[in-house]
Amino acid sequence: MRYNRKTSTIRKPICFLFFILFSIHLNAQDVGSIKGYVFDEVSNTPLSFANINILNTSLGTVTNNDGEFELKFDEYPDSVLISFMGYEDKTIGVENTDGNTLKIGLTPWTYELDEIVVLSQNPEYYVREAAKRYKTNRGKKAHLLQAYYQNKSNVEKDGKKQIEKDEAVFKIHVPEKTNDEKIKSRLLLHRYSENEIEVDMSMINKEKVKKKIENLQQDQEEQEDITGNGPQNIFKLLEDLTEVDFFDEAKMNQFTYSFEKPSFYRNEELIVIGFERTKKKKYMKGKIFLEKDNLAIVSLEYEQTVKIPLILRPIVKRLIGMNITTVDQEIKIQNQEINNEWYPKTILNKSSLNIKKKTQRMDLSGQNIFNVEKIEFENVKPIEEENLFDPKKKYEGQVRKTEGLEWSDINVIEN
Repeated sequence: MRYNRKTSTIRKPICFLFFILFSIHLNAQDVGSIKGYVFDEVSNTPLSFANINILNTSLGTVTNNDGEFELKFDEYPDSVLISFMGYEDKTIGVENTDGNTLKIGLTPWTYELDEIVVLSQNPEYYVREAAKRYKTNRGKKAHLLQAYYQNKSNVEKDGKKQIEKDEAVFKIHVPEKTNDEKIKSRLLLHRYSENEIEVDMSMINKEKVKKKIENLQQDQEEQEDITGNGPQNIFKLLEDLTEVDFFDEAKMNQFTYSFEKPSFYRNEELIVIGFERTKKKKYMKGKIFLEKDNLAIVSLEYEQTVKIPLILRPIVKRLIGMNITTVDQEIKIQNQEINNEWYPKTILNKSSLNIKKKTQRMDLSGQNIFNVEKIEFENVKPIEEENLFDPKKKYEGQVRKTEGLEWSDINVIEN
C-alpha cells in the first residue's frame, strides 16, 4: 500500500482501517448557484441526502448530513426538483432567489388503509425477482459520468477531534454492458484538507505503527489496490450488489423479510421490503425500495456489523495495539431512472468503531460519498490512455484537469 503524503502518525492507522472497509459538468463555467435547506415539514428535522435535480436533466446534487445543499449550474434552470424517499416531491422556481438560502419543507406521504395495495406474493419472492432482474434493469448504453467523491476520516477522544478529508472529481467512462471493456476513470480535481486538533495518541503504539507501515509499503507494492481511491471500487460494489447476503438465495433463510409501508419515487409508488438478521456477530438490518412494475432497485439502505477478515486482524492489532474484530457499517445506495433504465446516483458508506483500552476510549469513524453530478450519452468516447487514473497510485500527480474546470464549479457536499 502506498501513502500519499507526509502525514501525522494518526492518519496512517486510521486511514488504513477505513481503506479496508471501503475497499469504495464537463468543461463548464458555472454562472449561478442556489443554496438551500431541506427539512421534514412535520418534525422540522433536516433531511440528509435528499436529491436536488435540475428538472428533466441528470444534473444535480444531494443534501449533506444537516440537510443543506448548494447546486451550481452553467445555465439558469427554470425549476429544480427536490425528492426524498417517502416524501412528496416538490418543484421550485429559481429565477428570483437573489442569493438567499431557500428553506424547502417536504411533506411525508400519508396513506389511507384502502390505498395500500395487497401484493400477491410474499416479500422473499420480490427480493429474489429483484436480484434476478438487477442486470436487466441497469443502464446498458455506454455513457460518461461526472462524479464527486469524498473520503473522510474522523477520530474523537475526550471531546477533541481530528478530521481528514480527500475530495475528488472524476470523469468515468462506462462501456456498453455487452462489451467486456472495463470501467475507466480520469481524475479531474483533487484536494486534501485536515483539521488537526491535539489528540492524545498514547493508546496507539507509534513505533509499531511506523514499522508496520514501512513493511506494508514493501509487501503490498504489487498487490491489488485496497486504498479505496477512485470510483472503481464503487462500481464493483454496484456490480456485486446482488451477492450481498440478503439477496443471496443460499443465505435468505438467515433473514426475516416483511412488507413495510409503501414509499414513493418521483410520485410513483414503490414496494418497500424490510429485512433483518440478528445472528450474533452477523447483524444486518435494512430496507429495499423496488419499482412496482419491473422490480428495479430504486434505493437500498442497511446497517451491519462487519467482521474484519482473519488475515487482516494481526495487521490491525499491530497498528492499533489491540484486537479489533468488528466494525459498524451503514450503506445507502440511490439510483436514478433515465429513459426507463437505472443508473447510480448517490452511494454513502459510513463506518465506525470504538477502541477501549483500560480507562481510555477513542471513537473512529469514516465516510465515503460518491455522487453523480451529470450523465452524458452523446459522443461518448473512452478515456485516453495517458489520462487514465490508477487507483494503486497516490492522487498527486494524476490530476488531468479539463480546461476551465475549477472547484468553484463543483457541487461539493459539505459535512
